[in-house]
Amino acid sequence: MSVEQEILTAINQNRLPRIPVIPRPSDLVNFISTTKQLLDPVQAVHVMSQVLMTLFHMHNRFPQIIHRDIKGDNIILWDSIRTTNIWTIDETTQEEKKVRHTMDLYLVKLADFGEARILEPDDKAYTNLGTPAYKAPEISRQKAQTPAVDVYSCGITLFTLLIGNAPFDTIRSRGMNQQQWERQLQQGSHGLSNSPHYTQFQQRLQPDMQALIIQMMHPEPEERITIPEIFHHPVFQKYRKYYYKIGNHRVPLVPEFK
Repeated sequence: MSVEQEILTAINQNRLPRIPVIPRPSDLVNFISTTKQLLDPVQAVHVMSQVLMTLFHMHNRFPQIIHRDIKGDNIILWDSIRTTNIWTIDETTQEEKKVRHTMDLYLVKLADFGEARILEPDDKAYTNLGTPAYKAPEISRQKAQTPAVDVYSCGITLFTLLIGNAPFDTIRSRGMNQQQWERQLQQGSHGLSNSPHYTQFQQRLQPDMQALIIQMMHPEPEERITIPEIFHHPVFQKYRKYYYKIGNHRVPLVPEFK
């Protein structure tokens, strides 16, 4: 049994979300390139809440599993909720009000566990692997890897869903050599102002969303925001109040995190 098969078996035995590897209905990168449209923050947070909740269960099972290759290519659009209205409760009148009209929402699953690792007690992972533009700085430094590596990659992915490119995806085209580019990648959010997409980041995103992505991309894993903290961050708390309807049932965009 391969490592990937072992991980998928372990996840399914623990009744965590089933994770298809192939065939892939579509991935987020292909979706964005095909439709030529970026995700609205509502859509992006809805997608990332699903990914982060799955990762939280993986990180907190025994033994732990870290994915180590989170990116849009490995987030699969499994199904969609077509042209639904998004609602919230007005805090003043306590009445329902629409905050978005006819918006598609996407149900996703993780795929490609080829770089994943099961961490037994006292086990350490140091291998330098993953997709360069998405991998956490500590992986390149060959420091011990923790679940924080997946949070970093989720930060890069969230940036990509909202801006259309990873923050450091085109730096090599600026005349940097491989070593210079890798040094830039290792700066994480500390080097974000050097991104060719930094102006779009500042202009398109609200300050609270910018702050969340910066916290997720912190170059030091000990300082990086955790998944529970993300769910309690103002961005996720704001969208926790948003919901769509299936029949008479209200379905929150962001699940409650206890």
